[in-house]
Amino acid sequence: MERLTQGSHDLQINKHPEAVYDGDPRTFWETQTYKSARFGNLANGFGVVLNMGKPVHVSKVTVQTPVGGVPIQLRIGKSEAFEAMRLAGQETARHGGFSINASKDVVGQYVLIWFTNDVPAGFKAKLNEVTVHGSPA
Repeated sequence: MERLTQGSHDLQINKHPEAVYDGDPRTFWETQTYKSARFGNLANGFGVVLNMGKPVHVSKVTVQTPVGGVPIQLRIGKSEAFEAMRLAGQETARHGGFSINASKDVVGQYVLIWFTNDVPAGFKAKLNEVTVHGSPA
């Protein structure tokens, strides 16, 4: 998923989104590299939407990524439209693995791991694995 402010789509983001849940930490989803800060002022952010198949209570997500030092959000919604996603948690990405706790036990069918556009020049968003923790709604 992307939210453009101007320019054209990042063709890289639609390649291999399934890598974030394939169980292989060597595979990944990524954006292209942006030479200037804030995704070149072309987008408000990038991320991967996971369809849980039915509504679930989400308590946290565990993220594996080779990038660090940038904000990453957990958003949950009843539809996959960005506007329908509620901010449920935020952390600063850390190289390796880390968790984003949901602020409350949030319910939704769609889980978005979202890199905001507050990123430095030369940044490439990249995710290896995402695990959603919770229970059926």
